[in-house]
Formats: sequence, C-alpha cells, structure tokens
Amino acid sequence: MFDINIYIENESDIYNSFDKNHLHVSEDLRAYISDRLKERPIGEKVRFVFSSPNTIDKEQVKKAFDQFMEELANRLEKERKQSLFQCLRLLLIGVLFVVIGVISEPYTNTVIAAIISTIGSFSIWEAANRWLIELPNIKVMNRMASFLKVYELEIKQEKSI
Repeated sequence: MFDINIYIENESDIYNSFDKNHLHVSEDLRAYISDRLKERPIGEKVRFVFSSPNTIDKEQVKKAFDQFMEELANRLEKERKQSLFQCLRLLLIGVLFVVIGVISEPYTNTVIAAIISTIGSFSIWEAANRWLIELPNIKVMNRMASFLKVYELEIKQEKSI
C-alpha cells in the first residue's frame, strides 16, 4: 500500500476556497498528490492518510476525492482524443504537402517544390513524434487515473500540543 500522508489544520484546507459545497479539491492538494503519485510503485494501491488536530468529515472528503478522480479521468481522456486528432491531422497535412511538392516539381521551380515537400516531411515527423511519445504518455496517465479510482481513505485526528 502506498501511503500519501497529508497534514492539515482545518478541513477547509482540503477544498477549493471558492467552492462552498466542498466538492473540489484545492489546487495545492492536487499538486501535492500529483507529485507524490510519481513516486508510487507500479501496481501498488494508494491510501490517502489525513492527519489533523480538528475533526474531518470522511464522507465529504470521499465525495471530493471521487469528484477529483472523475475529473482527472475525463481530462486525460479528452487530452488523448485531442492528441490523436492532432496526430492524424498533421499526418494528413504532411502527406498532402509531400504529394503537392512531388507533383508540382515539373511545373515549378525545384527549390519551391523541395520547400513544400520539406514542410510536409516536418509535419509527418511531428505526427510521428506525437504518436510515439505523447500518446503513450497520455495512455499511461489514463491507466493510472483508472487505477486511482480504487483508493483508500484514512482520517487520523491528532491531539494538539
């Protein structure tokens, strides 16, 4: 079990200060969780351990964390779709420019045809780069987000000194 220990003074520190319903986790807490998750061994379950001198409503925290995990999964899925669309668009534009460069070579200046083909090659290169680097990273993050939907939550009330 991979524990993420979170110490807070008040329960309100967990939530976004603009959210009166306490359904959105604060940006500071999101950043802290994201940093800690990078250290988590692959396949290990996550437990969020909250410590505070004051009482914390576990059900409210669970609602906020469920919402956070759902938002994260939705955002990553949206990023994956956008990145895939951009890859396909760049590939199509690249092939189009290369074909136009090759076809136009007998009718135009050779330098201009080479420039058009080079632009197409760069577009194809960028599509391949996104396909081979960006999409697998998003896929890994997507798997991590789906894995995080199953987490444990522990609340510890500490005695104040």
